[in-house]
Amino acid sequence: MNNDLERIRQSRRDYIARQRTVDAAFGRRWALDLAGYDELKAVAELEDDATLVDLLLALAPAGERALHGTPLQAPPTSVHAERVHTLFGCVPSQEAVRGFLMGAREVFHAV
Repeated sequence: MNNDLERIRQSRRDYIARQRTVDAAFGRRWALDLAGYDELKAVAELEDDATLVDLLLALAPAGERALHGTPLQAPPTSVHAERVHTLFGCVPSQEAVRGFLMGAREVFHAV
């Protein structure tokens, strides 16, 4: 049984590594194809442990950011849900957000 558990653990690690690569590629494509410099800068300045709400507020118009205050105080809204669907097509995991940020930052630092 220990060998089976180790095999599954390794499979999980491999899956996470593959998924991170996919998520980072998605962040790079967004940065190269869709982002303006102001959006790219806002995303690149997010903390490593930024949440989906942090990401959405970084991409929100300045007036909306001022209205809600800091990202941690921002309540999720239907506007946020629409942005998530537009950006990701589904509700991403925290790992997917990290990978997206990683890919977008690569582009930002190359500019």
